[in-house]
Amino acid sequence: MKRIRTQVDTLVGKVLILILGLMVINVLWQVFSRYFTDSPSSFTDELARYLMMWLGVLGAAYVSGRDEHVAIDYFANKIPLSLVYLIIPISGLLIIFYETTKSSK
Repeated sequence: MKRIRTQVDTLVGKVLILILGLMVINVLWQVFSRYFTDSPSSFTDELARYLMMWLGVLGAAYVSGRDEHVAIDYFANKIPLSLVYLIIPISGLLIIFYETTKSSK
């Protein structure tokens, strides 16, 4: 089972690279055709939208398949561990407080 999961993750990773490459080429062609030719390309805007949607969906699946989470954790990694044990319960209480005040309105 682990081998199949690894193969699927590898395949999805390669598809993501392909989609990102196509998106870059598509946007570069869009800019070129808009500013340097007299006839802007008509399909590039829609193609860029669809490629961005597929990139987001497959990217989330890829990250989930690797048991990771999409996050910016630069500052979280810089905080000392003793402070993390203080911040986590406080943030949980703030979330609970916010949710209870939001639902009572």
